[in-house]
Order: sequence, then C-alpha cells, then structure tokens
Amino acid sequence: NLVKATVAALAELRDAHMVAQNRGVSLDVVFNG
Repeated sequence: NLVKATVAALAELRDAHMVAQNRGVSLDVVFNG
C-alpha cells in the first residue's frame, strides 16, 4: 500500500529529526555520519 509506505517513511523521518534534536546535532550528521 503506497499510502501506508509513505506514512511509515514520514514517521521515520520525524523520528530521525527528534533523535537529532535530542543529540543536539543536525540531520546532515545523522544521515551522513
């Protein structure tokens, strides 16, 4: 289901953003190491 996959992807992005905020680093650092 495309909608379900899209929602899951958005949820993962949101989680990654929250992790970045919690660590005090940018999303670039999270995704690029």
